[in-house]
Amino acid sequence: MIENNAAEDSNDQSTLESTPSNTTSSGTSNELAIIRLNIQCEKLKSQLHELTANFNESQAAEKHAYDERDKYLKIYARTHERFIVFEKKQLEQMRRLLTVLTTDQYKFVTEIIGLKERSTDSSQQQQQQQSDTSSSIVDDSQSKELSQDAKTTDKDDDTKLSAARYHKTESDWDELLTQITQIMELSQKCGDKCSQQLEENNKLRLLNTRKQEENVQLLFDLSLAKAENEKEQQIRSQIEKQLSDTNIIADQLTNLTQKTEKNDSDLHDMKSHYENLFAEQVNNIKKLVKERELLHLYIQRLEIENTSLVKITNDDDTVKLLNYSSQSPGTYEEAWGLIVKLREQIIQQLKMKEKLKNDIQQLQYNHKADLREREQIEQLLNRDLNTAKDEIIVLQSLQTEYERVMSLKNNLEKQLEERVNELKATKTVANSFTNQLKEKLEQITKAKVKEKTKIRSLKLH
Repeated sequence: MIENNAAEDSNDQSTLESTPSNTTSSGTSNELAIIRLNIQCEKLKSQLHELTANFNESQAAEKHAYDERDKYLKIYARTHERFIVFEKKQLEQMRRLLTVLTTDQYKFVTEIIGLKERSTDSSQQQQQQQSDTSSSIVDDSQSKELSQDAKTTDKDDDTKLSAARYHKTESDWDELLTQITQIMELSQKCGDKCSQQLEENNKLRLLNTRKQEENVQLLFDLSLAKAENEKEQQIRSQIEKQLSDTNIIADQLTNLTQKTEKNDSDLHDMKSHYENLFAEQVNNIKKLVKERELLHLYIQRLEIENTSLVKITNDDDTVKLLNYSSQSPGTYEEAWGLIVKLREQIIQQLKMKEKLKNDIQQLQYNHKADLREREQIEQLLNRDLNTAKDEIIVLQSLQTEYERVMSLKNNLEKQLEERVNELKATKTVANSFTNQLKEKLEQITKAKVKEKTKIRSLKLH
């Protein structure tokens, strides 16, 4: 029995010595996990710097696009104002020409303009609206010449007609012919001038078409600039969202680092506390082993005394003593005294026997209770070891998850979801771990109280 108990004590001591090594390994794994988290935080900070640089570049490009757009809008407004001014001047010149011309010249001009308008109705309106300032000066000079020629011819015609009413000679007819030739020459001059004006107007139309094409191209460039600006705004909004998400991730990582530091400090405190508890338990177990050995020796001594008493209180011996006492005494009173003494001795021996049996049973019960308590302590230690192993596995899983997150840098949204899930998992694990530690501490305190009460009861016995 003593050898078996000594073997069990050696096994208990080996298990108790193995537990702090496991706790030290878990502490080193926690430190490695913290270092890796710090490296990941630095990488995320570098990503944040890159994203801020890209955001600043996009803002500069957007500002440049806005400036280009404003420049094109100013150019367009300036050209539009020039076209409106030129159109007003051209309308005023046409009105002047129409007021100065005679009826025949007006008809002639309207016929020429009508023929041209029938051929080019659509182009004439645009060309009349967008002619240059140089053509306006030429038109003013031509209109003045035409008005002067028309006034002179009108005066001559009126005088000659009034004279012709009274008498007409050959000289008069010659003068009329000369006047007709002059009128024909004037009409030819007007036709030539009109043709020149038409050529100049065609040139101006070509220039206006070119300017319209340039305006269309400018509008197309403006539309492209607007589309690019919208794309840049969308990209900027996406970058801002990514920046906000990365800021949230950075805040979460800082919170995680703070929590991990707190957990590490708590783990170190718990580790030291558990080491002290384990040392106290080892000392208590050593004391219990010594007390058990003493109790075992005491039980053996009681068993020896019991056997000796049983031998003394054998029925044959009592009969012999009774026979001897009945034969040896000389008187009846002496025999009766011997019988009374023997009876008292037998009663005392029986009482001692029952007391020894009760003591042996109580010692056996205490021994069984000690074994049960020892088994419970072993179970608690095994449970602590299992929880430590589970925590190591959880930390390894967290490490693998962080490595997987680093491999998936481009998918930021997926990283956010996975990290949120990881945070929830770590919180639940931490809460469960704290709850388990509290339960274990309560169990250990209860076991200590029970051991102290049992030791006190044994000391009292």
